[in-house]
Amino acid sequence: TDVAVAVAHPVVWPLAPHFVVAVTRPTVHIQPGSAGTTLVRVTSNGAWLASPVSVSVTGAPAGSAATLSPASGTLAVDATWASTLTVTRGQGQTGDFQLTVTACGLGICHDVPAFVVLQPDT
Repeated sequence: TDVAVAVAHPVVWPLAPHFVVAVTRPTVHIQPGSAGTTLVRVTSNGAWLASPVSVSVTGAPAGSAATLSPASGTLAVDATWASTLTVTRGQGQTGDFQLTVTACGLGICHDVPAFVVLQPDT
């Protein structure tokens, strides 16, 4: 009599393309009449295909401006792409504000907070 033996092997799925986004200095303090900057880094994993990524920012206080430069680029496999977040302060504003930085690529989007402290006039 023949006996069949089945051996189970774990199924290993390939790693899905993915990236993480981080702000290198999550809180930026800005003196009156000036601007503050920090770096936004987008880092891919080994399954990422060299593809375009874009970044955007929302939540700037009224009268102030928040920009990212460059706003888009190509993220390579196992690599980091960076953009500079610049916040230019409006007149007479003070307080703590939360911005949201969004990075998107290959239909995947991730948000990360960035905090701005507008120092009072002295």
